[in-house]
Amino acid sequence: MNNIAVADRLYLAIDQGGHASRALIFDAHGNLLQSAYQEIETFTADGEIVEHDPEALISSIRSACDDVFAMLSQDQRQRVVAAGLATQRSSLIAWSRGQVLTPVISWQDRRASGEMDWLLGRSAVVREKTGLWVNPHYGASKIHWLLQHNPQVKQAADAGILQIAPVASFILHRILVEQPFKADPSNASRTLLMNVHQQAWDAELMSWTGVSVSMLPELCTTRHAWGALKIADCHIPLTVCTGDQAAAMFAQGQPEPDTCYINLGTGGFILQLADAKDVPSGLLHSVVASDETKCLQVVEGTVNGAARALDWLAQQYDIENWPEKLASAMTEAVDPPVFINAVSGLGSPWWRSSVQSRFVSEPENEIQAIASVGQSILFLLHNNLQSIKGLPRSRIVASGGLAANDGFVQCLADLTATRVERPQMHEATGRGLAFQMLPAGQDWRVQGEVFLPDSSKANEWRQRFSVWLEAMQAVVSSD
Repeated sequence: MNNIAVADRLYLAIDQGGHASRALIFDAHGNLLQSAYQEIETFTADGEIVEHDPEALISSIRSACDDVFAMLSQDQRQRVVAAGLATQRSSLIAWSRGQVLTPVISWQDRRASGEMDWLLGRSAVVREKTGLWVNPHYGASKIHWLLQHNPQVKQAADAGILQIAPVASFILHRILVEQPFKADPSNASRTLLMNVHQQAWDAELMSWTGVSVSMLPELCTTRHAWGALKIADCHIPLTVCTGDQAAAMFAQGQPEPDTCYINLGTGGFILQLADAKDVPSGLLHSVVASDETKCLQVVEGTVNGAARALDWLAQQYDIENWPEKLASAMTEAVDPPVFINAVSGLGSPWWRSSVQSRFVSEPENEIQAIASVGQSILFLLHNNLQSIKGLPRSRIVASGGLAANDGFVQCLADLTATRVERPQMHEATGRGLAFQMLPAGQDWRVQGEVFLPDSSKANEWRQRFSVWLEAMQAVVSSD
C-alpha cells in the first residue's frame, strides 16, 4: 500500500442492503470506476416477519466482489488498497460454531412487537444508555424473541456456544480470512445492548435481554484492522465497517455541522451532527464514525416507510411502476387525501408499532394515491426536521434511490423552505464508505444538483402539512 501514490489508490466499497449487495470501486477523488450488483430475495410473512437467506446473502457479496474485480485491469486490481463494509444496522443473525441457526432477521422485522412488556417499562433507562427508543426494529427485542421461541438458539445459549450479532459481524466472519467475531459501534448500538456513552456492551441491558457478553462480538472502532478479504489473487485489508446510513453522511466528504443529511431508500433517515445534549425527545442519538482519536455523533430521525411505503401501495392497489409516476403525481394530483404512513411501523418522533397504515379517505384514482403516499413521506421527514431545534441548518443533502426523483426532491425543498443539494451519485452509501477509507486528512468535495425552494408554494405546503399533522396526532393519541 505504501508503494502506491495516494492519488493512484483505489477502494472497494461493499454495500449490503435490503434489496441487493453492491461492490463498487472508487478512486481517491470519489469517482466511481466500476460497480457490480447482485439482488437478494426478501421473505415476508404475516405482515411482520422480514428475513433474508444467510447463505444467499453471503453468496451475493462474493459474487458482486468477483464481478467487479473481473471488470478491472491487472494494474487496477493491484491498486485496490482497502475495502469497507456497510450494512443495514438493525438486521441480525444467530449462529454457532459456523452453523447458521436463524435467517438474517431484517431491521424491518416486527415479530416481537407484541412481546415487549419486559422492555417497555425500562424505556427511560434504555433511552439514557443507548440514545435510542424501545422499538421492535432494534435488536434486543429480536434477540429476546429468539431466545424464547427458537429451540436451536436457546440450546446454543445454554451450551455457551451461541453467537448472535448484527449482520455486519456475520458477514465479516464469513468473508474475511481471519473469521473475526467483531462489531462496529454504528451497527452494535442498534442491538439496544451498547452503552453509547461508554462504547461498550452494557451489563444491565444484557441481563434484561437474556444474553451474556460471551454471545456478543468484540466491540471495535469504525476504522479498524478488521482482516483480509481475498478476491481472485488479491488480499485486501478491510479497514472500515459501519452502518449504511452512517456511511451515507460522508458521500460528499467530511460532514458539515450546518447540514442535515437525508438518505431516502427503503426507509428515510435524517442525520445531523450533534452532541447528546442537543438531542430532543423523540429523536435518536447515534454514533456514525469512530477511530482511536475521535467519535462523531448525530441526532437522527427515522421514517420507516419511504420507498417501502410506495412498494406497499403498489401491492395493495396493483399499481405498476410507481417510480415513473411519482414526479407527476406530486405536482399534478388535486387534493390528495391524507395517508397515515405507518408502513413498517411509525418511527420518530412517535414510535408506535401498532398503528395501521391507511387513507383517511379513499383516493379517487392512482395518481391521487401515489401523491398521498409521497406527501406522507415528505411530511414525516419535515416533522422530524422541525423536532431538531437549536442546530444551524443552511442546507439539506438528499441521497438514496428515492432522491433520484426530481419532483420529489423539489417538493422537499418547497416544504422545508430549505436549499436541497443532491449529489451526482444518488446512491451515497458506497461513496461515503470509500471516503472513510482515505488516509487521515484527505478530503473531497463534489458539487451536486441544487433545488431551491419556491416561496410561492410555501402557504400551500404549510396548509397541507397542518392538515396531515392534525390527522396523525389524532391517530397517535388514540393508539
